Amino acid sequence: MPERREGIPGFIPLAALVRPPVPPPTAAPAAEFAPCEAAATHPNVEPVTQDVIETAALRLRALEWFERARERLLRRFAHDVLARELLLAPADIQKIAQEALRTFEASDPRAVAVASADLARVNLELPVGADPTLEPGDLAIDVEGGRLLSSLRLRMDRVIGEVLAEATTA
Repeated sequence: MPERREGIPGFIPLAALVRPPVPPPTAAPAAEFAPCEAAATHPNVEPVTQDVIETAALRLRALEWFERARERLLRRFAHDVLARELLLAPADIQKIAQEALRTFEASDPRAVAVASADLARVNLELPVGADPTLEPGDLAIDVEGGRLLSSLRLRMDRVIGEVLAEATTA
């Protein structure tokens, strides 16, 4: 019921506008309110409290979803950013090939294969050929026992995995 203050006809207190009047709660055993779900549906819980409980539950579900999807989202984001970067400036395939050959020197490399778009930018002592199955930035090293693949996606996944491992231990 709106209060009337002297000199101000029809004055309504702020509390009446912000929060609807709620009857005082009846005494109930404490165990009745222990579980959160029971409190959210109990008739003596104010509607505002139910909204707060529902909002908190929604936020918790959103956080859980984000935690589950974080790695997938990070990988997709990194792949998209790298793809745009490679459109502006191609990968330094010469440097990548030299580092890969140093890394796998003990495997007795025989030849190197790169994507057709990268062929003109690679100059090595070993024979270099184009492989249509490779993407720009990828390379393969032929060794006596087979082929070692160093794809841009595999290298990026390794780096993202290291970043995620650091983030979860920090």
